[in-house]
Amino acid sequence: SGMIIRPNGPTPPGGWPIAAWAHGTTGIADRCAPSSRGDLFYEIYAAEAKVALDAGYVVAATDYIGLGTQGVHTYLKTDDLGRATIDMVRAAHRENVFAKTRSQWIAFGHSEGGQAVLAADAMVPTYAKGLEYLGGISASPSVFLEKVAAAGLSIPDRGYIGLLLEARAVTDPRVDPGTILGPKALERRS
Repeated sequence: SGMIIRPNGPTPPGGWPIAAWAHGTTGIADRCAPSSRGDLFYEIYAAEAKVALDAGYVVAATDYIGLGTQGVHTYLKTDDLGRATIDMVRAAHRENVFAKTRSQWIAFGHSEGGQAVLAADAMVPTYAKGLEYLGGISASPSVFLEKVAAAGLSIPDRGYIGLLLEARAVTDPRVDPGTILGPKALERRS
C-alpha cells in the first residue's frame, strides 16, 4: 500500500517524472502506515514529499510491506524495503492514476527509508526493468544492525529494539522476543 501524489498544474510534455519517497521508521502496526494519515505520518514527512512535488515530480510513497496491509511489517528487511519502493514507482507509472508519468524516476529517503533507497538502488538492474532510474538520495540509512541493536539495548525507553525483535521473530521462528524483553515490554507487544 502507499500513496501516489501529483503536483498541481498541467501535465508537462512527456508526462511527470516520479520521485519514490521512502519514509523513516513509523512502527510496525497497520496504523503506522504513512498513507493512513493526511500528513504522511509526520508533518516533516509531508514537507519532504512537498519538496519533490514543488520540483515537478509525482511522489510515489510506499508504506512498505506489512504496513497498512496483511501481515507484519518486516522492519528493516532490506530486500522487502527495496521491492516496496520500486513497486510503488511501477504503480505510479503503470496506472497513471492522476496524470501521465514518464519512466524516469529518482528515490529519496532517510533512516529506514535511507536503507530502502540503498536497497532499491542495488535492485534496479534486475528488478526495475522498464523504468529509467536517475539516482537516489539516502540519508542516515539504517545499516550495520548488529552493532546498532547491541548499542540500542543499553538506551532506556527506546522502542526500536522491540520493533527489530518483533519483525525478526516473524521472519525467523528461532527468535523469541521474550528472551530479551521484560514483562512490561512483552505486555505491550500488540
